[in-house]
Amino acid sequence: MQYRLILAFGLNCLMASAQRLTFGVIAGANLTDDVRSGQQTYSGGTLPNGQTQTNTFIIESGGRSPIIGLQLEYQLPRNWAIEFDALHRELKSTESSVISPPYELPNGQTISRLGPNTRTLGSWEFPLLAKYRLPGRTFRPFFTAGPSFRPAGTGTQLSHVGITAGGGLELLTHGFRISPTVRYTRWADNGGFFDSPLLNQVEFLVGFDRPSTTNGTCAFGRRMSIGVIAGIGLGDDFKVGRFNGSQRAESNSGIVGVMLEAPLTEHWSVEANALYRPLHGTEPEFNRRVRFAHLTWEFPVLAKYRFRDAGRLRPFVEGGPSFRAEGNLNLKSVSHFGGTVGAGVETRWWRAKISPMVRYTRWGAADNSEFSHTWANQTQLLVSFAF
Repeated sequence: MQYRLILAFGLNCLMASAQRLTFGVIAGANLTDDVRSGQQTYSGGTLPNGQTQTNTFIIESGGRSPIIGLQLEYQLPRNWAIEFDALHRELKSTESSVISPPYELPNGQTISRLGPNTRTLGSWEFPLLAKYRLPGRTFRPFFTAGPSFRPAGTGTQLSHVGITAGGGLELLTHGFRISPTVRYTRWADNGGFFDSPLLNQVEFLVGFDRPSTTNGTCAFGRRMSIGVIAGIGLGDDFKVGRFNGSQRAESNSGIVGVMLEAPLTEHWSVEANALYRPLHGTEPEFNRRVRFAHLTWEFPVLAKYRFRDAGRLRPFVEGGPSFRAEGNLNLKSVSHFGGTVGAGVETRWWRAKISPMVRYTRWGAADNSEFSHTWANQTQLLVSFAF
């Protein structure tokens, strides 16, 4: 309830303001390694011949991964602005183990090495930055600084909060704004595990948008809608796996989030959502059942087509990709990509657009169906309120 009140207050402030809100895209890549590279040796016990067996765990950082996301900028007086980004990236590493002396199987075969195996962590980062632009016409240097947030679960070893600072150069050409920038983020200590992601992160990013000359929320120069969206997921929150037979799934979990919509033509538009959905269940602990939650954040980006008005109602259909992050890992790791389609009707009340809808999402299959995992087929009943 506390987060919903904060969200409602923020939306009211945006609507009451005469400043401009600009929406764009941002992409780039990391310039630093994702994890610490190195090795660590553990004792594996004593063999029948008296030798001590050791297991050397080796980890190496993966290659550079692309970063892509959405950018929201709220313009303030005197060259100041506030920028909020939603960035998706993957942190990759390879892991292997060297066994010395080699482990001998009953059939005479020996095992001296396991792997290498690739480990990929899907991550969403949300920097909230104060931006100051220096004067200029075609080229405008700028500086940014502020907190960054990362909704990762304890099982990922990713810290949740950091501090970001950066600088770049803004280029205005043909009505569009191109903003290459270099950013440094220092993440909070994550426990110092041997294979933990690095705390110091440097990224090269390029923002692309079109500044608006009119007041209001704009994307590439066109007026946008901003609002809230809420509803429920229909059916059980997850499927109980064979190895988790004592767990019980709850049903019809709540969903809450924000939405942005950019019109393209009279009938076509693009809508992006950020939806928070906890998946709940219970499991036995001593003589009682304990409730747990597996947290998910869904980010559908949908093309929407509105049909002609039918009285006060305007039907619409929508479809596009969906992305998903997770935290508080109590289930098998979820699939991070899917496809979403939906349909609904839109009506107007005062200045608000109210849109009840039904959505279906097909997520990628779970890695191992023997453990409790989310459903690949997901249906949601949602209502949005946009201004």
